[in-house]
Amino acid sequence: MFFGMTTDGGQHGKGTIFKIQGDGTNYEEIHNFDQLTGANPKGALLLGNDGLLYGMTNRGGANDKGLVFRIYTDGTEYTSLKEFDENTGKWPLGHLIQASDNKLYGMTSIGGSLGNGTIFKINIDGTSFELLKDFSISKRPQGSLFEAEDGNLYGTTAIGGSDNAGTVFKLSKDGSDFEIIHDFIGNGGPGSINPYGDLIQATDGKLYGTTFWTFGGTIFSIHPDGSGFEQLYTFNNNGGGKPQGNLIEGVDSKLYGLTQEGGVNDLGSIFKINLDGSDFSSLHDFSSSEGNNPRGSLILGSDQNFYGMANAGPYNAGTIFTLNQDGTEHTDIHHFGSVNGSLPSGHFTSNHRGFIFGTMNSGGVNSTDRQKGALFKWNVLTKQYNQLFEFS
Repeated sequence: MFFGMTTDGGQHGKGTIFKIQGDGTNYEEIHNFDQLTGANPKGALLLGNDGLLYGMTNRGGANDKGLVFRIYTDGTEYTSLKEFDENTGKWPLGHLIQASDNKLYGMTSIGGSLGNGTIFKINIDGTSFELLKDFSISKRPQGSLFEAEDGNLYGTTAIGGSDNAGTVFKLSKDGSDFEIIHDFIGNGGPGSINPYGDLIQATDGKLYGTTFWTFGGTIFSIHPDGSGFEQLYTFNNNGGGKPQGNLIEGVDSKLYGLTQEGGVNDLGSIFKINLDGSDFSSLHDFSSSEGNNPRGSLILGSDQNFYGMANAGPYNAGTIFTLNQDGTEHTDIHHFGSVNGSLPSGHFTSNHRGFIFGTMNSGGVNSTDRQKGALFKWNVLTKQYNQLFEFS
């Protein structure tokens, strides 16, 4: 069984929570959001270790600032755990995480006493809400938090810091010891500003991430204590530009990722790089004859090949593509179109049983009057595409 959310639509036009079997059957909307109890959810659902679903809405609630909610997987007992206001932060973004202390942690994009966003934690029963951080100089958190091996929380801000070019920060789960461990510098070189996507921690213990602006963007690494910041690679049009989505570490301990622009044809690329920044190579340059301008992140399939989604292509509707880890045999394994959905969005998710799942934000049979989108799966072994559900 899979669970997901739509930002809009549903009975009240404010979004839904739905569930569906992996074979596309038994689709059911288990909750329709409304203005009062939470509207326009953002991020992903979290399946807590208690078997309940947790998430955030970007708007709605008594203050129309968004809220944290909980719901049973059968759709019963929807509960608003915390409604945000100007003081606690508003318009949450990213997704919640459940840390090793069993508490929920998340961020709001703006609001708080200083208006620049907040970090909060809350018990899974909704009690003991605590504001851990009001962003000030470091502001506008971007992406989601993650808990590193040292037990601290790490994240990034897209702007703010000493040069208003973004930061990497950490803090303890009790809210103490907040520290900006890196200030991005606007004049520090092309693309050295505005981190984008989530941080990851690789097998060497370092944190890795990307910046998006300006020029082509960069790949960077930093130790969790803030030492040893390195700009590992600066993109240019030949090697790709404007990386989007998250880096992943392959089984060979190399970093892999996508750029939405640049490359030989300026239509994006797939790249790999060593953890020390050496041996950067473009594994594939997208072209107009295939899916191009990739979005989201790569995932590693059960066959040890990479899978991803492109947003454009021959039919201007996007594709699913696969690539061997050595960069050979790039293949568009599915072309989207008006009937089976178009313009894939977000990231793939896999159930590790040979199936890959994704969404597109346009197309489908129900999309003749207005583009609605669809949910699909791809069988890695049989190379079979199935559209599981069309939104309406």
